[in-house]
Amino acid sequence: METKNIIKKTDLKVIMENVYLDQQKRFIQKLPSRPYCAEKITDGLIIEDLDKAICYPYIQLNRHDRGYIVLDLDIKNSAYLWQDLELPEPTIICVNPKTTHCHYFYELKIGVKHPKTNEGYSPYSMKAIKYFESVYKTLVLKYKADPSYGQLIAKNPLHPHWLTIWTNVSYELSDFRKYLKITWNFKNYTPRDQQILGRNDYIFNVVREMVKDFLTSSSTFEEIYEYTHMSVSVENSKFDEPLPASEVRSITNSISKYSFKNKELIIQRRQEQKSLILTNEEIKEKQKIAANKTNKSQSENTRSIILNTIAKFKQENKKITIAALAKEMNKNRSWITTRYSDFIKSQI
Repeated sequence: METKNIIKKTDLKVIMENVYLDQQKRFIQKLPSRPYCAEKITDGLIIEDLDKAICYPYIQLNRHDRGYIVLDLDIKNSAYLWQDLELPEPTIICVNPKTTHCHYFYELKIGVKHPKTNEGYSPYSMKAIKYFESVYKTLVLKYKADPSYGQLIAKNPLHPHWLTIWTNVSYELSDFRKYLKITWNFKNYTPRDQQILGRNDYIFNVVREMVKDFLTSSSTFEEIYEYTHMSVSVENSKFDEPLPASEVRSITNSISKYSFKNKELIIQRRQEQKSLILTNEEIKEKQKIAANKTNKSQSENTRSIILNTIAKFKQENKKITIAALAKEMNKNRSWITTRYSDFIKSQI
């Protein structure tokens, strides 16, 4: 493990040249091009180009392509808590020298894409997101880390204000199953759990699906906007700490503008999806056809076995009875009698 921080620079190329560990280079490469940053969290966040933002003690991680699982440990002397709990070794341990509290960074070999709230569409897998969050939540419980930490702004491990421990380890999400019993029920993915996913992303993802069902060919922009704003406000009210009005407006604008612009395409795709959904009667009919097909196949197979057994009995000059056939075939006598007695008689 290494414990070196790079010196402040204002040229990103120079910074990269001064970074001597591969994991430090990867950390920089995974940052947004214009991240939020801060000298002190209490002073508020500003947006800077990466070459300037990297010089601040606090920096924004990429929220749409999560390359790290980050934990906020408000626990004294927690730099090596992972060893005490026999949990996987963090890639980066960023220690506050005054309080000895830490940020743990677990680097992921493959980042997990999350939905964007400022664009109409971004490719992502909800299954992967939920699994990412289940691992994160389980780690939070194991470490007794801060559950309200949103993994957006983190201690900048490259800044000399912090004592940083670097290790050359990275993980796939499946690797954590060796250390953790991940028991989060995806079906009960409630709004209160969504604080981990991010209130913005959760509300965006839920409401955009609601708006798809609301759209009609005659929907005006004003109608879409009003419905979207109402839906966003309702979902936002479910949180203990709702988003500010500015964020509600931002999400509303994003969804309503995209939905209105692509209204016809969304309606068409929604109709195609619904056409693929079977009614209960259709499902029962398909099940009936499948069952009949299976029964027919099984029946033909059993008849073939019966014929072979009869031929064997004739060759051995054995008396052919249903009881003898059932015993030889290791089948229930009553079942053979009910289903195949007429067939057997026709072959004797």
